[in-house]
Amino acid sequence: MHRMCSTCGKHFVGPNKDMIIECKALRHVVISVADKWDHEETFDPVNLKMNDYNEDWHNKQGTMIARVIARGELETYDETVTYVCRVCKSSLIFKADKDKEVPEAPKCNDCSVKMKRDEAACKVKLIRSLILQEPFGEAKHMTPMTMESIITGENTKNVYIGQDKILSGIFKSVKQKKNTNKIIFDIEKLADIDEKKDNLPNDEDIEKFKEMMKEDWIVKLTDSFAPEIWGLQNEKEALILSLVSGEKIGDLRGDINTLLVGDPSTAKSRLLKYVLKVTSKSAYALGRSTSAAGLVMGIDKLQDGRNVIKAGPVVLCSGGCVCIDEIDKMADQDRSALHEVMEQQSATLNKIGSNLTLPAKTVIIAAANPRTSKYNTGLSISQNINMPDSLLSRFDLIFLIRDIADKDIDIKKLRHISKVRQNKNDCEVLDIEEMTKLINYAKKFNPIVEPENMQMLEDFFVELRGYEQTEDSLSIDMRGFEGLIRLATAHAKLRFCDKIEKQDIDEAIRIYR
Repeated sequence: MHRMCSTCGKHFVGPNKDMIIECKALRHVVISVADKWDHEETFDPVNLKMNDYNEDWHNKQGTMIARVIARGELETYDETVTYVCRVCKSSLIFKADKDKEVPEAPKCNDCSVKMKRDEAACKVKLIRSLILQEPFGEAKHMTPMTMESIITGENTKNVYIGQDKILSGIFKSVKQKKNTNKIIFDIEKLADIDEKKDNLPNDEDIEKFKEMMKEDWIVKLTDSFAPEIWGLQNEKEALILSLVSGEKIGDLRGDINTLLVGDPSTAKSRLLKYVLKVTSKSAYALGRSTSAAGLVMGIDKLQDGRNVIKAGPVVLCSGGCVCIDEIDKMADQDRSALHEVMEQQSATLNKIGSNLTLPAKTVIIAAANPRTSKYNTGLSISQNINMPDSLLSRFDLIFLIRDIADKDIDIKKLRHISKVRQNKNDCEVLDIEEMTKLINYAKKFNPIVEPENMQMLEDFFVELRGYEQTEDSLSIDMRGFEGLIRLATAHAKLRFCDKIEKQDIDEAIRIYR
């Protein structure tokens, strides 16, 4: 049967019985529809989208791409059951039906005695419960649909939380108590999906970036970052550096975490929303409606009583970014779940019967309001921020954004807003796609720091630690020095350099101040 590879566009020959096969020429994973499947013309079993589910899919086989967001414990079900008569020792063997169910013990035809189960002769098969989520790009109204699923056999050992998979199976309905059916996707085959390639610039884009570097490079970047927002150049630069981040060395994290603390209406949330636009793997969370289980990881109970471990956006966006708005509104016990994520870059769940640690190499960018809504100059910085020092110390950069009445600045802001409303904003140098390409390309570099430049950082930090710290001031600890190194590394990456030079050190110190 001739099929066409959706990647290379060339024909090849594949077996009819397989749904997921491989292009022999270029080794692309492609999807083939078996001729023996009897499906209506209105039902295309290839590349299904979870949000398009309707009653026509019932008991039909199909293929879709989905992310595993929850995984249950490894269990078994009866594949074949043997019943033996207690009197005459005759036996009957039953195979599980398509719903993986076997009949109860019958009566012996000869003795009319209820037969008993012969455990030694029974055969079982592995089974695991999953919860699948459609890709964010396919979600309607930014609300990804989820679907319960089961997987059997050796494939139960090949699925992990956070993985994207090509899944082939049958859409089934399971009877519930209140005369309704629950949709279950019974997975028969699966294949790994290639890692989504970052949106990288071509040679022409790289030349454009290098030409822009010759003059006011950082200013051009900050003008292009959330161009509808006037000012906040330092804050915008910090967010760009956070998205590029430093390099992970051993167990030392490379991600740069940033906190924006400011008065209401200072565009903190707008900045977070723009971060989501320029990062392919990101998520947004609102502090007042977020729990530790929902944000990081927790245990979810299915309707049949079984428990599954369900990952939150911090785990699912490992390698990306999570923006948490109003982080100060989160409960202390929920915020404490971020401690491990922001420093060890992992998430651990320890419950009775469940002990799991998952990678969470996620950049945390958060926004918060002062304790009294507006910043109170009569209080110290630590008194204005309603967050514990243990969490604040994990942020490499903390910015205070104040809304102070100033006639000249207010006029500039108003004129800028007017231009944006009239689509006459001329300060944007790079659009969203170009900004995304630039950030992804900068991440590819791995600059190293020379000893003399490292000495500059050490001297600055010793001087900083030497300042008198009051009881109410923010503490300056050794995490701050590691943050300085990450900032200098990220700035060198933004210049597409393999070495951290003096200008990178100077800019890291400036932005850290």
